Amino acid sequence: MLSILGNNETSKFYFKDASLLEIMKEKYELKVKKFFYTEYVECIKNVCANDEYSWTYYVNDEPMNLGVELYELRDEDLILVAYKKV
Repeated sequence: MLSILGNNETSKFYFKDASLLEIMKEKYELKVKKFFYTEYVECIKNVCANDEYSWTYYVNDEPMNLGVELYELRDEDLILVAYKKV
């Protein structure tokens, strides 16, 4: 399940061997930026990270420590994407 905070929108996805980034690209308009060795979601639906706010990801209520393209989703993962003050 993927939830984008602020939209009050929850989506269920069926997938096999997919990263969080792949799932997000299926559902939302994204702007992604390369940052060293990983990818960073800069904008979701034209809401962009800036000096004060950024997109933060939680997997099963825990902050995610991997880039969105590296985290391989598992059955029953609950994902929260929040636009939060840095």
